[in-house]
Amino acid sequence: MKEKEWSSISTSTIKSTNSKHLIEFHPSRDEIDAFSLNIQDKSKLPNTTHIEDQIPQCTELYQCLKNSVKDLGEQKLRLDTQFKGLTLNLNNINIRLIAVEKDVKDIMLKYKGLSQMYETLQDQLEMISGKINVKFDHLEQMLSYHTPECYKTSDTPEDL
Repeated sequence: MKEKEWSSISTSTIKSTNSKHLIEFHPSRDEIDAFSLNIQDKSKLPNTTHIEDQIPQCTELYQCLKNSVKDLGEQKLRLDTQFKGLTLNLNNINIRLIAVEKDVKDIMLKYKGLSQMYETLQDQLEMISGKINVKFDHLEQMLSYHTPECYKTSDTPEDL
């Protein structure tokens, strides 16, 4: 008997506890059934797909992403390998160049002292200036400043 009474009473109630007001909403059985039917109707629409239908698409997408990640990983490995090879090649070239440069410096310093190198350079400059009739004024001024007795000329301003 009490069940019939409870089911016939509206379940929307307002409770008052101390000074606070609490509104509780309890939907009736009819409201729940109507809501359920509404959901079922929406699920029957042609443009919606069930989760069961979406699972193959998700797994296919996942597989594509997995393959893409694998491909990218392989490309990165190839690039890393090429980069390491390139770095090794550059290092080898640099080592060779440094070794050659060092050997050349050692040979030059070993077989010619600085004074011999300077004299050779001076001879070469004089030969060039004689051949093409160019006077290295600036160079002669620098040299005459350091060794004035070697570069005195007979034409001095006092004689003119």
